[in-house]
Amino acid sequence: MIDKIKSKIIDYKYQIGGTISLVIISAIYHYYKSLKKEEDVSKDENQTDIQYEIKNELNLIKKKLTQTEKQLTKYKDELKNKKELSLYENSQYKFDRMNKKILFLKWSATSSNTTVINEELHEPFTVDKLSDIYLDNFTTSYTGSYLDFSNQPNKSSYVLKIDEFNIQSNSNDSTIFNTIIIPNDYSTTPTNTTSRKTHKGKKLNYICSINPCTISKLTGTITDLNNSNMFSAAGDTFIAEFIFIARDK
Repeated sequence: MIDKIKSKIIDYKYQIGGTISLVIISAIYHYYKSLKKEEDVSKDENQTDIQYEIKNELNLIKKKLTQTEKQLTKYKDELKNKKELSLYENSQYKFDRMNKKILFLKWSATSSNTTVINEELHEPFTVDKLSDIYLDNFTTSYTGSYLDFSNQPNKSSYVLKIDEFNIQSNSNDSTIFNTIIIPNDYSTTPTNTTSRKTHKGKKLNYICSINPCTISKLTGTITDLNNSNMFSAAGDTFIAEFIFIARDK
């Protein structure tokens, strides 16, 4: 029996060998296939981790770029503001756009008052820095009862005094001591066609300095060089434009 089995094995040795080889090869194939599958899974996991890290890095870079953009916008705005401020500095206007101080005083004579100023401001005027005051414009308008300015030396200038301004102008004449002198551009009697005039002799002229304060009204006088009236009729008017320029220190 054993001999018969041996004989059969010898007869089919090549078939049996082939079958065993296929089994071995198949086992090896499945083994390496499982290893590759595990390797692919590991690679996928690694790629997922890498993609997550890249995403985080991109988000950080995006945040940094956003912050940089905001800083650049801020610097650009600051540079623009500095350039705009330099425009004011070139023309002696030291305040920025929001703090520039301009004060207009409009005064009109009445039938009973042709010299005294007592005007309430529309709202309190705040001076928040040590500043210098300049008279930028002074315009007069007469209603029809005109004064004769010809050949009258005392009426060659308007004498303006503002109590709220610490005017310290010296003079040999007590009438114009500590006052603002505005040359009168009228050389003759005003007419209907020349009743309004801007007196350019006092364009941006220094008046005085002023400490931080709040002004709610302006009081004072407007006269000629002899302390007499420069306006004679109700409705005669002047408008003065004062510029407040902050000092750097």
